[in-house]
Amino acid sequence: IFKRGMQYYEDPNEGERKVVGMINVKSVYIVASPLDEQDFDEIRFIANQYLSNGVLEVNLVSPFLAYEREDKNIAKRRDPNQPPEYNARIIKIQSEMRSLGSVINRIATFEPHSSATHAFAALSGIALAPLSMEEELIGQISERIIKTEGSDKWVVVRPDEGRNIVATRIEERFRLDGVHLSQIRVSSSLNKSVEVLQEDEKKRLKGKNVILYDDEGGSLGTIKNVVIKHLLPSDVESINIFLAHARLQEGKPGDRNGWEDNLKEMIEAAEKHKPPIKLKIYTTDSRMPVGKLKKFMSEHRDLIEIISVADK
Repeated sequence: IFKRGMQYYEDPNEGERKVVGMINVKSVYIVASPLDEQDFDEIRFIANQYLSNGVLEVNLVSPFLAYEREDKNIAKRRDPNQPPEYNARIIKIQSEMRSLGSVINRIATFEPHSSATHAFAALSGIALAPLSMEEELIGQISERIIKTEGSDKWVVVRPDEGRNIVATRIEERFRLDGVHLSQIRVSSSLNKSVEVLQEDEKKRLKGKNVILYDDEGGSLGTIKNVVIKHLLPSDVESINIFLAHARLQEGKPGDRNGWEDNLKEMIEAAEKHKPPIKLKIYTTDSRMPVGKLKKFMSEHRDLIEIISVADK
């Protein structure tokens, strides 16, 4: 296991890192959720140690893979005949995939939002398997949908274009109605806005239990906008938010746009609604620790439920 199988210590004569307890095998699986460059360095180091020991293939299993969704904005060149210019975020994905290409044969990762991750993995000779956690997450309410309340009481809302693939599968699996939102992102300013719901869409939402699926909870800004601007005014019955990854991004100093502020704003708005609307969040343990989320959960015991994906 990634962290436990490795020790750092100072050798008085040489001073080096070593993998403790390494055995002779043909295939090795490294399980890790790399969050920064140091984590990637440790993965490369362990893979190299096993390759030097005669391993034939190294597989990386990453429940959460840093940088995999940071390809939102590509600067377009003034000359339309020139290809788009990679920004720093995409270059970072490209760099990490290239650095892993010499030591990693396969990657299995959950909910890779970024198409750049797929492309650069392929270009680096890595076979990448994108896995979804919708079964583990949606399974928490499947009995209510199928047996108790019936599918006609539920509707799937797609918060933006990036989540439409999984949302569509949920609609098809449970035969649910869907309301599609298109979030518009402006590359130059990074600002974003969500289109206005039509009257017929509001009627389809009224009195329904909403499934809102998001690949990653960063600042929760997108989710907040959908909840406050669209779902609450549509008088829904309940809002069930499913997050594959709780990345929980802090806001800048003095800026009330971090995940905690956005979540509190959603809770307050749902409680003030007449009548109050039930809000429930499901997220996975794809990356640990979940930091301040634990403290938040102790203060809101019925709001957030952690779903384990260890078996998967």
